[in-house]
Amino acid sequence: GEGHFRTDAGRPPFKAEKGRYESEVEVRLSDEESRLNINYLNVPLLKKLLSHIDVPEDDIEEMADSLADWVDPDDLHHLSGAEDEYYRVLGYGTKGRALDVPEELLLVKGFVPEYLYGSPNVKPLYPLVTTLGKGININTIPGELLEVLGFNSVEIENILMQRENGGIKVSPAGLAGFGATGSQNFRIEVSATVKNSPQRIKVISVINRPPDGTGYKTIYWKESIESGRT
Repeated sequence: GEGHFRTDAGRPPFKAEKGRYESEVEVRLSDEESRLNINYLNVPLLKKLLSHIDVPEDDIEEMADSLADWVDPDDLHHLSGAEDEYYRVLGYGTKGRALDVPEELLLVKGFVPEYLYGSPNVKPLYPLVTTLGKGININTIPGELLEVLGFNSVEIENILMQRENGGIKVSPAGLAGFGATGSQNFRIEVSATVKNSPQRIKVISVINRPPDGTGYKTIYWKESIESGRT
């Protein structure tokens, strides 16, 4: 038969008919709660995270102050930040509340695309942050983020070892209020490419699993058409 991959981008469906095209579909599942919720990071932790991805020190100060100005409801100007007068020439103003999606960071002074998505000199921030969920799953958070959170090498090694031996069932005392041992939000990324086609369609969704394991619901959905391989 044939497969269709339809988007809402106002274009014809991405179509791969059997015997006519060679297509590739890649599906990736990850734990959204293995990331840090940027809405809950205090200033020192945000600065440490930005330093971890190799953002220059001068830019870190500007980014931290600008994000604080972006989300707070007042018009008080942090030292290196920016309030509405800076953004008016760009056609918008500060948000005055928490971020809905990490991509909103690109609207904030200092958060240039190379810092969000990476470059030869900077590691990408995007895979490390989320705006969904309040917990951090101690069984899935990567070691590099444990280091950012202040755990030393011995503690990290111990956590990783426990995860390999059946997982951590009860959050250690030192993680009270921080480490969940299970997750409710999961990210699904699907990419579809047809050989010799200039297009690659990508869908990213985040689904929520309630504590009782029933009634899954989609809480985030994004579709895009990108340049594909030939």
